[in-house]
Amino acid sequence: MARVLVVDDDDDIRMLIALTLERAGYSVTSVADGNDALAELVAEHYDLTVLDVCLPGLDGIEVARALRSAKPETSPTVVMVSAMTSAADRAAGRAAGAVTYMTKPFRLGDLADTVASHVPPV
Repeated sequence: MARVLVVDDDDDIRMLIALTLERAGYSVTSVADGNDALAELVAEHYDLTVLDVCLPGLDGIEVARALRSAKPETSPTVVMVSAMTSAADRAAGRAAGAVTYMTKPFRLGDLADTVASHVPPV
């Protein structure tokens, strides 16, 4: 079963994303801040992370960059989600290593489809 780490500081959004991905067949762990996310990603193997940009501690861009430095060959696929919608924000997300940058609000089904397009659940 593919492992996904969900990182969002909004409890409701984090729970909804985790529940949606669990129902789609993923093993999901979730955390609420950037420091915990980086610690979890360095310590454990994840196939993909859904990473909010605006987080307490390290922001999502910093987490993605640090992860690529710490585990360049085994970094999980990163799907960024954010309320920040400018072209510069999207470019910063992709430059940090995100394969997709989704803006909030988004449909949970679209997120699940995006995750599945990069990492099948099994």
